[in-house]
Amino acid sequence: PCASFDCSKQEDGIYELSCQSYVVCNSSESTLVHCPAGGTFVNATGRCGSYSDASYPCNVIKDCTTLPDGRYADINNGCQSYYRCYNNPKNVAPPCGLVKNCVGVADGRYADKSLGCHSYYTCEKDVYFGHNLCTNGLVFDEVLQTCNWPQNVSPPCGTKTA
Repeated sequence: PCASFDCSKQEDGIYELSCQSYVVCNSSESTLVHCPAGGTFVNATGRCGSYSDASYPCNVIKDCTTLPDGRYADINNGCQSYYRCYNNPKNVAPPCGLVKNCVGVADGRYADKSLGCHSYYTCEKDVYFGHNLCTNGLVFDEVLQTCNWPQNVSPPCGTKTA
């Protein structure tokens, strides 16, 4: 079973967890699937596949093959985040390779506005604990601390009006 995803309240199906993993729910039982190196989750098929078949943000690749281990500013979003290279991975797809600065940030989950709020990251005691993707079509609702339909979330992540 997958401790981080509760299938008891979900319909049977496939639920994306990140660019490199997903959960299969079947009769309230969960099975965690990790994509092999060089692969990513492809929404259209509900399986692991190639980056060229994936949708944003899983089709965006940061190439770490020539970089030493370290953190690098992500110039594609105005250096508001950075990605981490470790052991020269060939492909690092956001949000999986992105790291947010949590120093001085209150504990909690935060919508990643640089990725259209389709993912969120967790900060606790000044430490970044990674990104998570919302299910396709949902955005992160910072008020409810969960992924939600855009019409139920206030701007800038959603379209809810007063």
